[in-house]
Amino acid sequence: TTNCDTSSSSTFGVDINGDGTKDFVFAEMFGGSGAYVGYRIFELPKEDVIKELVRFDDISGGATFKDLNNDGKIDVEFRDSIFNGWKTGYASSPSGMIILSWNKAMQTYIPDLDLMRKPPPSQAEMTEQVNFYKNTDWCVKVGETGISCSMPWSYAVDLIYSGNATSAKKYLEAVWPLVSEKLITVYNRVYDNFPTDATEKWLENEMLLQL
Repeated sequence: TTNCDTSSSSTFGVDINGDGTKDFVFAEMFGGSGAYVGYRIFELPKEDVIKELVRFDDISGGATFKDLNNDGKIDVEFRDSIFNGWKTGYASSPSGMIILSWNKAMQTYIPDLDLMRKPPPSQAEMTEQVNFYKNTDWCVKVGETGISCSMPWSYAVDLIYSGNATSAKKYLEAVWPLVSEKLITVYNRVYDNFPTDATEKWLENEMLLQL
């Protein structure tokens, strides 16, 4: 779904960039059920001239328009779709959160790393995430021959997008031996084209290439 609001009120016809002029956000849905949403933001006329401020194409799941840091300008928050279908099923694809803020000098939206950044996870949190793959049956059978596995990418990607790449690396180094061993020894197959000798370093490089 698409959430275009400042608190829960419509942002259609509000000041997007804080210049005192009302703007309009137009949304267009694609992909049948609205899986992708495109946005075009226009500045309302000053002397009968409509100006397009910015456009966003094909945002998976839509975006939220909201002033996140109380600076009087609307920020844009959405999930990045670059990892859609990456070594897992589409439904369980990882999707890091991106936050864009209006840049007055550039007159456009740019990533706001301060808003995206979160404190690093505690060791207890990291251990809990790793233990899920140690103590849980995270692969289920689908039909007669298929399996569907909950892969550890989502947590790693969330850490990377929140400014905690070092923690993501530690997590992958701890969890991947558990995951790769079970995929090969228990299910006797390589899931989603992983080489049988894939190491944590190989995995890290694959993720970096995707970014």
